[in-house]
Amino acid sequence: MENRQKRVGLNVPGLSVLSRTGMVSASLAIWLLEPDDADIRFEHGLRLSRENIKQFKAFADKDGVYTKTVDPKMTEVATAFRELAKAEVAEIEKVMTQHGFNPGRQVENSAILFEIAQRLNGWDGDATDYRKPVLDAWRKTSGFAHALAWQYEIAFDLPPDDFYDDVVAAPEILMAIAIDLFDKRRTA
Repeated sequence: MENRQKRVGLNVPGLSVLSRTGMVSASLAIWLLEPDDADIRFEHGLRLSRENIKQFKAFADKDGVYTKTVDPKMTEVATAFRELAKAEVAEIEKVMTQHGFNPGRQVENSAILFEIAQRLNGWDGDATDYRKPVLDAWRKTSGFAHALAWQYEIAFDLPPDDFYDDVVAAPEILMAIAIDLFDKRRTA
């Protein structure tokens, strides 16, 4: 199995995790900034804020696990943060309800990446079809990051340079679009 972990000096699982992180970050930025309707951007921002706080609270809910490995005071700190998180989530959901948004809608990284990948065709007059390389890179890196055997094996059918190009290109393409959107919204 060790020989499957590296390709020409490349740490494949490490690169895969970085690639996935870049794809998620860029697709969330696009998802937040892309809609022309400010109300949709506002709703997306509230949903993402609520999701981030809920994830933080989920970490705090497991404070007993981390007490042994992180710090003995973790339980005390986690209890305080858990209460703050509950109050903040309730406040965000209240604002969402006041604006007619559904506070039950979740933010799911894979679904957002797939949604963004579908929107990339013809982006800014570009005729390139980005959906396939972005989704292929997501699936390949998911295979390595989560040890999903069928994706893991398919990724190894590629020459090392092709694998590297795919997992580096996808987050860079998405990030370039996110930066363009950021500049557009900043100057609007």
